[in-house]
Amino acid sequence: MFETWHGRMLLRAGRLSEALAVLEGRFALEDGTHAAGVLDAAGIVALGRLAIHTGDARQARRLGDIAEVMLERGIPAVQRHAGWLLALFAMAEGDAEAARGWLRAPTEPDGRAILPRFPLDIADEVQLARIGRATHDDELAKLALSNSRRRAELNPGVASIAATAAHVRGLVEPSHAELRKAVDLFERTPRRLELAAALEDLGVELIATDREAAIDALGRALALYTELGATWDARRVRSRLREHGVRRRLVAAEPETNGWAALTTAELTVARLVAEGLTNREVAERLFVSPHTVNSHLRHVFAKLGINSRVELARLAQDYEIA
Repeated sequence: MFETWHGRMLLRAGRLSEALAVLEGRFALEDGTHAAGVLDAAGIVALGRLAIHTGDARQARRLGDIAEVMLERGIPAVQRHAGWLLALFAMAEGDAEAARGWLRAPTEPDGRAILPRFPLDIADEVQLARIGRATHDDELAKLALSNSRRRAELNPGVASIAATAAHVRGLVEPSHAELRKAVDLFERTPRRLELAAALEDLGVELIATDREAAIDALGRALALYTELGATWDARRVRSRLREHGVRRRLVAAEPETNGWAALTTAELTVARLVAEGLTNREVAERLFVSPHTVNSHLRHVFAKLGINSRVELARLAQDYEIA
């Protein structure tokens, strides 16, 4: 349970590779029958979000198939998560009507839209607002607005919740001022993916009235997406900029993909402990994570260093002076 929550929080903070390491391997993704509980379903949704942000089309297709099984066989709470994930995949493919259809799937006796009830993510209302706006579904848009507004009223002083409410208002009303407010508030939080999304939406809204400010906002969103490794989002924003005659060359260097420099902080920590001779279980106990997370990190370490054994890791670690 802790690791599912941990992976979801890493995702929202934009630490995509770490989130993937925590979440992958928890599920045998042959079908959806394993997602019997709501937290399992939430983990599958988080993996789906990661597939979208990183542009992993193969994983997205695989998880889409699993979500359909979850929708068919799962308990109502699991079905809601499955419908939500399928809606997110449809939006990623540019099909807002299909996304709306998944939200309106006939699994709720009172006709309410399928939404994750628990555990929820406050950023869900932003996607809901986008779907409602794109399909001219005022009911969905108003639902996103009322949910986010009520949450903000009940949690005064929480920047991320206030930022989400402003983001939703900026999309539904629409309002440049509210989107700017969302950007300002998200900058005070660790939710970097939401910050990039607010910048992107601000840029899209401003393009007709203030091209210079719009290009600046889109450029900032592109830089942030690129830094986070959200390649699919970065590609989308680059396309938006090109539509307006802008080819943005980023100053920041592309992240390393091989060698010690490519290892995340978590991977480097695991590599050091394994190089010292600890087993996966001992590393897990030391870091307060599960052995499967350690195994996932270790697989990434081996791939990035081009090795196949713990012996090779120990030798390289000694040369690199991390052990």
